[in-house]
Amino acid sequence: MKDDPDTTKRNPAARPSSPAGRQSGSPSGQPERDPSQGFVNAANLRQGQAGGQGPGFAFGRSNQSMPPGSSAMPKSSLPPGPGVADTLKNTIPNNIAPPAHLSHLGHPSTSKSKLGSQSDYFNDGHAKPENKGKNTLGRAMAQPNLLPTMKRAFIVITAAVLLLAAIIYLAAQQFRFSQSHKGASNGEEAPLLPKGKKLGTPAMHQALMAMAAQAVESENTRAAARIYGHAAEEARLAGPAMNKQYIDALFAQGEVYQYNLSDPDNARPCFEKVLKAQLADPTTKPSKLANTYNDLADALVASQNEAFKDRIVAYYGKAIALAKSCNDTKGQAYYAYYAGDYYFDQAAYDKSYALAKDSLAAFAKLKEPSLNDFADCHYLAARSLSHLPGTQHFEQANSEYEAALKTYEKAEADESTFVNCLRDAAWNKLRLGQRSEAKELFNRAAQHPDADDEQSESADSYMLESLR
Repeated sequence: MKDDPDTTKRNPAARPSSPAGRQSGSPSGQPERDPSQGFVNAANLRQGQAGGQGPGFAFGRSNQSMPPGSSAMPKSSLPPGPGVADTLKNTIPNNIAPPAHLSHLGHPSTSKSKLGSQSDYFNDGHAKPENKGKNTLGRAMAQPNLLPTMKRAFIVITAAVLLLAAIIYLAAQQFRFSQSHKGASNGEEAPLLPKGKKLGTPAMHQALMAMAAQAVESENTRAAARIYGHAAEEARLAGPAMNKQYIDALFAQGEVYQYNLSDPDNARPCFEKVLKAQLADPTTKPSKLANTYNDLADALVASQNEAFKDRIVAYYGKAIALAKSCNDTKGQAYYAYYAGDYYFDQAAYDKSYALAKDSLAAFAKLKEPSLNDFADCHYLAARSLSHLPGTQHFEQANSEYEAALKTYEKAEADESTFVNCLRDAAWNKLRLGQRSEAKELFNRAAQHPDADDEQSESADSYMLESLR
């Protein structure tokens, strides 16, 4: 009859009592395992017992149950042998990984510095609850602390980037400044950069403004416009205290483009910057702001872009309203005249006539009005009325033409404008049936020394022949 393998478990008397059967001192007769040696596989124990790999494997079965003729030595004569854990340590290869559910315990060859002390584990090899995660934390804490190094590297890189950006900005400013002073494409003389002045300072701004004024006097207007632009930039870099100087330089640049160079495309951005700066500055005078609105509208008119019609009307309206609010009578007269001239070109003759009358009323309030401008307002009113239907409008236009001609004769008027006024007045006389008066006006226009337009001369001659 075969021995029951569980006899030793059910019968305590069958357990070996000699020290050879309990080499580790375990109460159950089995050798006590070293936690650092990993988990003991029962299959390996059975294999070792069957192969007879040392007397230490002959445990767990009573010697009395061994068959006769067995070669096993009596338990009293068994020499002390190595423990089970030591035998397994020499038996299990190092390249065999532990089971997946015990991978956190590591390989038997793993050092204790990675596994922790024996007190961190139960006898079955599992980590105690309070020590779970301890190995991972220990490994993380064992790594060198890279945070201070990363902080220092970030500070150094940031400082280098800022320094490089500052160098690039200064180089770009200097390059742009030098490029703008190379002179115009038409061979104009390029002004020299002021010496001994730092960029972005009031001194540099004042030096550039003086250079621009000299360029205007020498009729180097293209260079003057560029220098005014750089003077504005220097005032902007100098800080908010130079806001007034910044506006003045931009405004001067826009006027040079608008009136000296007849370049509304470059004048308009200048006036727009001035307008933006003035709106942001509560100390700006309304009269100066009105002037900006008017010049901006003039620049849009000169661009001849149909998309700007509504904006032009709005700018002229704001200029007139601001002039009225600050009692700028002269400005109001001019703004009304410019707006009326624009409406005339847009064939809005009733609005043009109304603005011409407003301009005349404003000029009449002045102590010393400009006779030439006063005559221009009469002429604008007469032209607007002559384009409106009805005899009453022709009669009103006739009186305006007569007032304009009388004023032109008193003033040092532009001769070409005076000649045009003579012709228009003659045509209006014909509409009223006043042929003799019309013939006289045509004759004066034809004999005027400034009547150099061949087409107009032929028209005058034709009208004179038809009126004979």
